[in-house]
Amino acid sequence: MEDKSFSAEMLFERYVRVSVAGKSEQTPTYSPIRNSGHDSGDFVFTRMGAAPKTTVAKNDDRGRKSDTRTSTQDVVPAQPASRQPAAPPQSAPAPAANPTSAQLGPSIVGCWTWFNNTRAVARSDGSFVDGTFNARWALVNPAQQIFTITWPKSVDRVTLSADLQHMNGGNQYGFALSATRTAWSKLGAMGGIAGTWLWANGVSVTLDPNGSVIPAGSPLRAHWNLVDAAQRTYTIVWPEPVDTLTLSPDTLRLTGGNQYGVTTGGTKTAPCPGVY
Repeated sequence: MEDKSFSAEMLFERYVRVSVAGKSEQTPTYSPIRNSGHDSGDFVFTRMGAAPKTTVAKNDDRGRKSDTRTSTQDVVPAQPASRQPAAPPQSAPAPAANPTSAQLGPSIVGCWTWFNNTRAVARSDGSFVDGTFNARWALVNPAQQIFTITWPKSVDRVTLSADLQHMNGGNQYGFALSATRTAWSKLGAMGGIAGTWLWANGVSVTLDPNGSVIPAGSPLRAHWNLVDAAQRTYTIVWPEPVDTLTLSPDTLRLTGGNQYGVTTGGTKTAPCPGVY
């Protein structure tokens, strides 16, 4: 660097990014470390003494190319030890660059038309936004280009009928829920929603008085809560839906589904600059 003062980012842009990208399949980036508490600012270096003198290489008398770059030792006059300029203060290392989509190979980063006809955006920081829903994506199998997208927990909001024999409602993702009671709990009508229910999709689900929700033949577990006894409203909170998706070789399609049996995925649309 010939500048008298320069930042760590200038050093990165001039000597690191192009050099590394030109010799490997990765392109490093210079950005704050996520969740590190970093607010603003950068490391600035100020040179003590003259800048290094650099000349173009030339051929020596024997016709071989000789390096005539001169070190600072050649251009700075020697001084008594007592007059040597003080060494610049040690600086902390520059912020580490975050992995980018280029380092991960073919990526889902970009804009997508999702399976439910909404516009979704996958950013290089691992976030995945579909409307008001904020999820996280991860590359779990680079060789097969398999990704996961983890969404917020699914919350069913349901209401019991006056005779406590039926429940109806839905979750924040737009999926409806309806069920018919097939058995009471040991508490009888005092147990409210507790008992065994036949979901509309044919699955038998037991809601224990302790709040546990246990679908028959499934490892999934949820928890129910009473919201308003007078209105007979409840919530049923399920684990985070996790889409497991495969990226097509042309990086334009994602196909797969989640642990609830819902088929998900999308098609990449035109580039959406400014959102990565």
